[in-house]
Amino acid sequence: LKNAEKSNPQWYQGQPIWLTAMYQGLKSASFFWPGSDVDVNGSFPNLYKLYNRSIPFEERVITFLRWLQLPEEERPHFYTLYLEEPDSSGHIYGPISSEVIL
Repeated sequence: LKNAEKSNPQWYQGQPIWLTAMYQGLKSASFFWPGSDVDVNGSFPNLYKLYNRSIPFEERVITFLRWLQLPEEERPHFYTLYLEEPDSSGHIYGPISSEVIL
């Protein structure tokens, strides 16, 4: 999301799934998931990263795997991870195009 509305929690018109998990007593982690860096009712995921497209996919996955290896009392129960591909190609070519489906 590239506009100022992305920081407005009302724009999403609902409760984020990571917040639902937290309301159920679960810890959540979100790596670049849309809206995870938006203050919703004063809350953010327990672990989250501000979106930065320049972070390589490999580094994102390594960080994600480290989160999975945290001590049990610190480890989240719910995770999200966003990678631009195949999302970007799907928006350009369509979700069932040969550019997206290999």
